[in-house]
Amino acid sequence: MRYANYGPLKKYMQPLEKNELPTFQQKELTLKEKMEEEMFLGLRKVAGVDKAHFQAKFGQPLDTTFARALDKTVEKGWLESTPESVRLTRRGRFLGNNVFQEFL
Repeated sequence: MRYANYGPLKKYMQPLEKNELPTFQQKELTLKEKMEEEMFLGLRKVAGVDKAHFQAKFGQPLDTTFARALDKTVEKGWLESTPESVRLTRRGRFLGNNVFQEFL
């Protein structure tokens, strides 16, 4: 589920004072959206995205699920792909949003 919370802080706090959650919207994510989020959130970490974890979580290999995006970003020098993981290169860290966009 993806939740949207009230803001700014004053509006966020009002429901909490009534012992309610400060969410005004929730959306159940599709499998595709979950995999996309796994990639762009995981690539923000130095270790990147673990391929075995991705396979276990989604039942699909990362290399085939995102083959096109991986090929393109590795070719541009933005990502490094090993048998174990995918992670941003030094150049890719400076262009993170461009890299993430390839997986959406």
